[in-house]
Amino acid sequence: MNGHSSHFRVLGSRFVFRFVVLFTFLVQGSVFADVTKVTITARTPVADGQSFGNTGPYEKLVGTIEFALDPSDKHNKAVVDLEHAAKGPDGKVHFTSDLFVLQPVDPAKGNGVLLFEISNRGNKGMIGRFNRGQSGNDPTTAAQMGDGFLMREGYTLVWVGWQFDVAGANLLHVDAPAVNVPGRVQVTTIQNEARTDATLNDLPGGYVPVDANDPASTLTVRTLFRDQPTLLPRSSWRFGAPTNTGRATLILDSKFEPGRVYEVSFAAKGDRVAGVGLAAIRDAASAFRYRADLPVRGRTAYVFGISQSGRFLRQFLHDGFNTDERDRKAFDLVWAHIAGAGQGSFNERFALPGYSSFPATRFPFTDAEQADANGHRDGILARYPAQLQPKVIYTNTPVEYWGQGRAAALTHTSLDGKRDLTFPDNVRSYLLAGTQHGEAALPPAPGQGQLLPNPMPQGDVMRALLRAAHRWASGGAAPPPSAHPTLRQESLTALDKLRLRLNA
Repeated sequence: MNGHSSHFRVLGSRFVFRFVVLFTFLVQGSVFADVTKVTITARTPVADGQSFGNTGPYEKLVGTIEFALDPSDKHNKAVVDLEHAAKGPDGKVHFTSDLFVLQPVDPAKGNGVLLFEISNRGNKGMIGRFNRGQSGNDPTTAAQMGDGFLMREGYTLVWVGWQFDVAGANLLHVDAPAVNVPGRVQVTTIQNEARTDATLNDLPGGYVPVDANDPASTLTVRTLFRDQPTLLPRSSWRFGAPTNTGRATLILDSKFEPGRVYEVSFAAKGDRVAGVGLAAIRDAASAFRYRADLPVRGRTAYVFGISQSGRFLRQFLHDGFNTDERDRKAFDLVWAHIAGAGQGSFNERFALPGYSSFPATRFPFTDAEQADANGHRDGILARYPAQLQPKVIYTNTPVEYWGQGRAAALTHTSLDGKRDLTFPDNVRSYLLAGTQHGEAALPPAPGQGQLLPNPMPQGDVMRALLRAAHRWASGGAAPPPSAHPTLRQESLTALDKLRLRLNA
């Protein structure tokens, strides 16, 4: 270890750090040095040093983790445009991610599991989801730890930045390398009020037109996503000045109509190698579980992601990132929550990782292989031999079956929607019936919709499922069989057959 060591004293079950110092853990000379440096800039107690059951007190580690990827390594070939990024003297592409960890002060009292959360747009949601703690992106206080469920269970909680287009205090970020490559951007915007200007909020800052007056740029409009779009005359709209965060803007002389879907397409510049975020998650998990020279360690690793982050995990699996550079599993358990059948724009040229109006219906949808309309065969887990496949859990609400194209039914039906399919033995899928995409507070407050949001909680089910998943992943009993709507039971039906009956 380079740098200084900290001095602290133990007072019963409480511990006090006298000052914050810098820890730097360097890795040198290894052909597999995908993690080259871990720097801890702050190491402090949480919850005033209170003890969490048999696990004892926890500490917070904040810092950065540095990576080096060899573009010629077969395990990195899936990172789109990595070969175009600048390389160091070692021939590798270097980049840095934010790191945030909550771990037992005495690791021997933990359960040995690194529980990663894939941050949703830079945020941390796992503690609120499982601990019922106060929301916040710098969880430190006893109130933020909630009832301490995850701590009492003994987990080491890990967050690593993967998304390059987030910025702000305590938001997790990856410094993805810039590349100078040609490409087009296509993104939608929906306005809540009539106006002539629109900021493309889903577009990363720095993605700007190569030529603002390019006649090949297009703008279309439609009412529903499934409608045929109408092309607007090029003379009726133009690009405005970028915002102070570098986001592109549009001006439409006839005004944007509220609630309608506008989609712009243009040749862009300012691309980043977004896919390094998937490699960062893989390599951090691998390093923390298989190496003994880093400040964070565990015997095994699980990963959890909510909504956007759940879609990230489906793509993480599909693109082969759960196998590290030494052909070992990064995660033994992957849990994608409220992701439906979606993947995302996380690993492509001019990626849109924060895009909310995502193209959910992107083949493949099922874990096992199936053929698309052109005969191409693929599956979410198709890239892994049996011994390298993780345990996988999907949890969805009714919203993922009918809302915003998430199309969760495609994970367990044939592409034509006429046959039920069976999940592989290492996969479970559960419908959290009667809940919504994100549970509301109780009592619920009015939102943008006509009805009050749904406060039906998910927390108790999620806790029970985490315990069952831990037993499963650690070699114990399998969790309950998958429980989701099926065509066979007529609990799943096509939209054109749906009939609502309202009582007078």
